[in-house]
Amino acid sequence: MLPEFVSAKFLEDYIDDEVRELLTNTLNYTAINGQPAEGIRAIIIPKICDVWIRAPVGGKLTDSQKKVALNAQKLQSALAGVGITALKV
Repeated sequence: MLPEFVSAKFLEDYIDDEVRELLTNTLNYTAINGQPAEGIRAIIIPKICDVWIRAPVGGKLTDSQKKVALNAQKLQSALAGVGITALKV
């Protein structure tokens, strides 16, 4: 089962097998409150952004979902900037 932030039916066509596998292979950890929790690997974040960025191409998003796609694009751009900065070191 996919996490809520990518489980919508309209995103299904944009989730490839690699993304699906990374999302379903969660990491177990202990939350700040001491409770056991599950998370995802950080490497998947740009891939999740890509899912949301590609979805508007199909014209399947509502206005509020378009805002999520725009924020995904901003986050992906910021992550790319960090990567370039890291290469300069």
